[in-house]
Amino acid sequence: MKRIFLLTLLGIAIVASSALAQTFPGPANPTQARIYFYRTEDIANQVVRWTGVFINGQNVGSLGARSYFYRDVAPGTYRISVSSDIPYQDQYQNITVAANSTTFVRVFSVPGYGATVNNGQLYWPSVFGNHVTDPAIAQAQMAGLSPAQ
Repeated sequence: MKRIFLLTLLGIAIVASSALAQTFPGPANPTQARIYFYRTEDIANQVVRWTGVFINGQNVGSLGARSYFYRDVAPGTYRISVSSDIPYQDQYQNITVAANSTTFVRVFSVPGYGATVNNGQLYWPSVFGNHVTDPAIAQAQMAGLSPAQ
């Protein structure tokens, strides 16, 4: 009986771990590059805010906490940016991508940056930055995230 119980627990653990495992494949066309944009949990922020993501100034999607999306692009150099209420030093990044490559860009909020008090009212701007993240780290951080709608 104990053996059946342990085997059942092992089976449940295997099913649960495989359900949690996500794969983040490269571009569908090997002549292109895939760029994943993702955002983890914003623990410091009480209000869930979304931010726009831009490639060369063109809006390619939006991210909320715990979400991701990707875009396939031609090989080349791109300027990646995110929307912020006020400028932030890591708001813009230049990246170069090669054919059949996969790049991960983490978008993050910067809580408290630029907060001011005006006439007794606290102004807490939505400030976001982004940076290219090592693929192994990015994929671990993306586990359990949902595709952005």
